[in-house]
Amino acid sequence: MTNYDIFIVVFLILFLLLPNRSSPLVSSLSPKPPPPPCATTAYLRSLPLSSPVISKVLPRLGPLNTSVVPAVEYLRGLYGEEDLPALLERNPELLLTKGIVSDPLSLPLSPLLLPHLTSSQLTTLHSRSPHILHLRPSTALPSLTFLTTIFPPPPPSVVAVGSSGGVGGSFAPASTPLGRALTRCPTLLGLTVDNLNATFGLLSALAGGEAHARECSAKCPGLYAVSMAETLEPRTRYLQGFLGGGGAKDGADASLRRVVRRHPQILLLSASNLEAKVSYLVE
Repeated sequence: MTNYDIFIVVFLILFLLLPNRSSPLVSSLSPKPPPPPCATTAYLRSLPLSSPVISKVLPRLGPLNTSVVPAVEYLRGLYGEEDLPALLERNPELLLTKGIVSDPLSLPLSPLLLPHLTSSQLTTLHSRSPHILHLRPSTALPSLTFLTTIFPPPPPSVVAVGSSGGVGGSFAPASTPLGRALTRCPTLLGLTVDNLNATFGLLSALAGGEAHARECSAKCPGLYAVSMAETLEPRTRYLQGFLGGGGAKDGADASLRRVVRRHPQILLLSASNLEAKVSYLVE
């Protein structure tokens, strides 16, 4: 047998010993590439949204082209391209938005709000921040309950007078402190109880008690919508340094209390405007 014959034999043996990659056994053992993401998942990733958020909301979404894309375009028109991803990360249920709802009373959250808002205030709230009324009632209820302690309802003896002005007439719900606060700052409902409580605690320390903190809250509900670390605490430190007074836990001196009680919105001013404003208020 020549060397060529030996080479042919060895080649045939090796060929026969090699596994058939098309066989079911080899196919089952070979690693398979991950399945490509569905079109909706790929679209949500492009916004971009994180995988945990996508996993949370994906089972509840409708068809991509007739539900998800129109909702995203509607929200993008309301809040802008830059703010939309962060907004959806905090509240992915917004992707269930169907678009402009002509009757806000038809939304699930409305029955919880009607004891505190008139129908006119509810319409105003919806026009300013449509996404608020798309919050789940179970999500908004803890914040709403806590907000009633900051903006308590009027005494029972205060009765709303309807358009007819008589006892037997057609009555509308009273405009409550909470209703007025939500109309001015709808994002209050989207805040957590921890955030609301932290801001209320700071106002109580600065203004000299919870009663005064409630008055400050009614004057400027927007205080709850800003960052504690980036806005309220730096402004508080500046005011304490400019006017004197201890830390928030020890209370503030009379000048600081007077300024905060009279004009709580001063805590929202930029640093460059604070000194001139404070100097004017304490004179």
